[in-house]
Amino acid sequence: MRTAFLSAAVFLFLAPLGAQQSGVPTAWKFYQDVKAGAPGVCKYKLPLEAVDEGTPSLSDIRVIDSDGKETPYLLEAARPVVAGAVSLPDFKSKLEGNKTVLTARAETGGYVESVALETPAGSFIKPADVYVSMDGKQWSKVAEGAPVFRQYCNSENLRVDIAPVLAKYIKVVVDDSRASPVPFTGLKAGVLPGAPTSLETLTASVISREDYASSSRLSVRLPARNLFVFAVELVVSDKLFSRRVTVSARSLEDGRISSKQLASDTIFTTDAAGSTVSRTKIAVYAQFQATDELVLNLDNGGSPPLDIKSVKAVYAPVYAVFQAKSAGTYRLLFGNKRALSRNYDLSGIAGYLTGKEFPAPSAGKVERNPAFAEAEALPKLEMLGGPIDTAKWLYKIPVSVERAGVQGLDLNFQVVSRAERDFRDLRLVSDSKQAPYILDRDYTIRNLPVSAERGEGSVSVSSWKIKLPCRNFPFSQLTASVPDAVFQRRVTLYESASDERGRAYRRILGSTVWSNSGQGAAAAYSIGASGTPSGDELQLEVENGDNKPLELSEFKLYYPVSRLIFKWTSAGGLWLYYGNREARYPSYDISLVAQELLREDKRPARLEGESGENQGWGNFKLSTALSRTVFWMVLAAVAALLIFLIVRLLPPPPQPDVK
Repeated sequence: MRTAFLSAAVFLFLAPLGAQQSGVPTAWKFYQDVKAGAPGVCKYKLPLEAVDEGTPSLSDIRVIDSDGKETPYLLEAARPVVAGAVSLPDFKSKLEGNKTVLTARAETGGYVESVALETPAGSFIKPADVYVSMDGKQWSKVAEGAPVFRQYCNSENLRVDIAPVLAKYIKVVVDDSRASPVPFTGLKAGVLPGAPTSLETLTASVISREDYASSSRLSVRLPARNLFVFAVELVVSDKLFSRRVTVSARSLEDGRISSKQLASDTIFTTDAAGSTVSRTKIAVYAQFQATDELVLNLDNGGSPPLDIKSVKAVYAPVYAVFQAKSAGTYRLLFGNKRALSRNYDLSGIAGYLTGKEFPAPSAGKVERNPAFAEAEALPKLEMLGGPIDTAKWLYKIPVSVERAGVQGLDLNFQVVSRAERDFRDLRLVSDSKQAPYILDRDYTIRNLPVSAERGEGSVSVSSWKIKLPCRNFPFSQLTASVPDAVFQRRVTLYESASDERGRAYRRILGSTVWSNSGQGAAAAYSIGASGTPSGDELQLEVENGDNKPLELSEFKLYYPVSRLIFKWTSAGGLWLYYGNREARYPSYDISLVAQELLREDKRPARLEGESGENQGWGNFKLSTALSRTVFWMVLAAVAALLIFLIVRLLPPPPQPDVK
């Protein structure tokens, strides 16, 4: 009876609400035919192409029946239930032979997925076994030989991950046979309030990798955009290591795009227990909206870079639940980035549909719509904004746009070196009107090989002169190759600058120690820059002590690249103005549709030729010999005029009395 009532309710609420002509509408880029074997509720896992080509909320998904009518659906996707750390009561610790046995009560009302040990001990490494029980008598082993450690180099792991399990009691047995026991003061459990969700794992592609002296940076492309990623897993061939890893992605804040850290954790592989145990998964719990790229930063310390074979993404698949009123073929449409979200009002029976098992229809191949006609990107977005008086801007450079649509304009060295460092003075201008844009700051990292000339110095100190491509070049790191097998040197990066009175001094940009103990040379040794140089030349100084000088080569500068994202459909001239210290950050309405702009495919706009000087009063500078000469001549004339006026205005001196 209840089943019949549920079927009737589902049928009534999922009755088709709209109609379209048969076939595929031209606004949808892709379609896929799915076949329901019988009438009733179906649950279909969306292909990755639908998630990748759609909007972050998948508002463009449509299900069409054989009559061309729109069929309502409900999207179902697993979302993480983040485990909370719970201190376990009734903690007890005792020594049994060469083992330390820790027990506690775990009546947490959820699924235990990890156990963490608390200890004041400073440095140790021990294997541990974890047991769970429902009555405190019958124990089941859920982890064996898991390493728990703390090192003086700020590396530690006191957590043991286990498969989620219901438990009322927890026991941890620490093996002390290889080292003296250490004190433990408590146990914590990571508890999931609900049953674990069903997830899938796919291999991501590594776009680029850069290995520095003490760190590695990997840019990774996920299998699709808009994925909700639960975790990232590294496949590493090294047999003994411990690394701190951070996961970052691009995000929009205050109309500007920047990098945001999503997660950080320690990965390791060790054989401390006599058998190899590893943890190479980092929990992320984030949706990568309108992007499929993430960045992994590994802290190598003084160790060589890891041999990373691949990177895997653990993500939540998305299902479409819909009512098949008859057996037959239904058509799934997706790939319309400007489609509006449908409100089918199915929330009233969502509890009956989500988390349930329903028949899965068979699916054909994903097909591209041959009649697809892409609509104009953001048709309601005005291409030009308010007027602007460019008299106070010092420089301008023409912008070349090849195709209409959403543009991505990389800022070159000239613009970066002359503009304000926060880019608040950048303006896109056409016919004295502003073209609104979104600033995508530091959206990628690039490298530039540079020449270095060996400088003169003492035997104990070596120096290199490094020529920058321009003044005010905002690089983040300098790297160099060192062939020597065993060495340790203090390295300093600085520029020769002048203070307000013209006195020269060293402006230190960075300092670090390069070392190699003979365990394998690093791909490159790096030194970071804490500021932006004001000139166009750097000095790299290496302290040799009583050792022979190092032979450095293959110098590279790593620098962030920023870009402007804007819409342009006109054939008119477009200019980029910059160089105005009084300018404030622009405030454009375009920030309200920033997510839509990021989803659009971006045409590469370019800056053409050399920067020209803007013909305004703000362009007067004292940077040339002629301008300085004119300035001093005018200043001298003004001073002479002031002296003349003072002399004329002063009363004449009194005449002496003649007697």
